[in-house]
Amino acid sequence: MKRSAHRAIITLGVFCWLGAMPSWAILIPDLSFDIPVQRIQGFLSGGLNHEFGGAIAYDIGYTRANGYSITLDLHLTGAEPGAAIRQHWESDTERIWTARDRFAKPITLDVRFVDQNPHHVITVREGPGRGDVLNWYQGWPQGTGSPAPWAHEVGHYLGNYDEYPGGAVNPNGSHTNVPDSLMGTGSNLYDRHYSFVSDWAAVYAVPEPSSLIIVGLGAATLLVTMMIPHVRRKRWL
Repeated sequence: MKRSAHRAIITLGVFCWLGAMPSWAILIPDLSFDIPVQRIQGFLSGGLNHEFGGAIAYDIGYTRANGYSITLDLHLTGAEPGAAIRQHWESDTERIWTARDRFAKPITLDVRFVDQNPHHVITVREGPGRGDVLNWYQGWPQGTGSPAPWAHEVGHYLGNYDEYPGGAVNPNGSHTNVPDSLMGTGSNLYDRHYSFVSDWAAVYAVPEPSSLIIVGLGAATLLVTMMIPHVRRKRWL
């Protein structure tokens, strides 16, 4: 069977298993071939009534030597945060989201502040404050209740929902109040937060039938979201 046919079958298999997944464990496969970098773009709605919305965008690729690489290009406008804050946002986010030993292959995040062709444009505002995916504050983390709000917002760019009450939570009602989670008000990352990697890899991998039940949900949720009628939505927080 041709590789394209394999991909179609596996993708369908992923979607069929999602409704009966017994856990949030995910499979990050050790692929036997390299995959060129691809740009991922989409829109995801959150909230129990789909009242929030935000863009998903990043680059992802895979090599047998280095594992999965994710690149996130951000363009900052508005107030100038300064070199020290820029460096902190960049290095701290990379440290938090990079997973070198967690899965079968490493997952590395590279954050870059760019002037052209960004994945996301962010307005920087002075002082502390509660921002969102479009507005970051120089005074963070003050005013947020989160130890690393910049890394939290990056989680949205990668397709993750909020995990605190009243936020842009998963519309299916799962993980709506996880205080210790980075996507809540804490700092912990769980395997489910890397579902965007497993879903992308699942299109190229042909796992054993027993392992299909442990892939993530990001791609399927994205497709389902595309079918929801357009409504005016708030920004993700």
